[in-house]
Amino acid sequence: MDTYSAMIPSLGRATADAADTLFGKGRGKVMSRFPRPGLRGSYSGSCVVCLRGTDTGFAVRGDAEAVIAALIAAGVPESEAYETARAKWNEQGLEVAKGNVPGGVQDAVITLCKDDADRVGLHVGLLASHELPG
Repeated sequence: MDTYSAMIPSLGRATADAADTLFGKGRGKVMSRFPRPGLRGSYSGSCVVCLRGTDTGFAVRGDAEAVIAALIAAGVPESEAYETARAKWNEQGLEVAKGNVPGGVQDAVITLCKDDADRVGLHVGLLASHELPG
């Protein structure tokens, strides 16, 4: 199984072929605006906007809507901000159903590169961890 099928096994070979074309491995040699996945075969630790690896970002503590608003302010398209936040909440074990948000105060560390932060006028710092202190 190739890297792309391993990343998204439910989509199988068609996704792998499309990814090969996007990343220039296939015959089409079409270049994408997306960088290649990191060493772990994923975009973990990447900028939430451009997907390039980075160790900078910022944190948000507030209700779920504040987290979504922060993603939009960071440059994530409004149409993608909710699903981006929901994926992170599910990754944290909150099991948020589509269309819902978790209740209470949420902590979110948003990984954002300096270039994208400068583009939208946000300040980022070095991320020592992806968790906020108690």
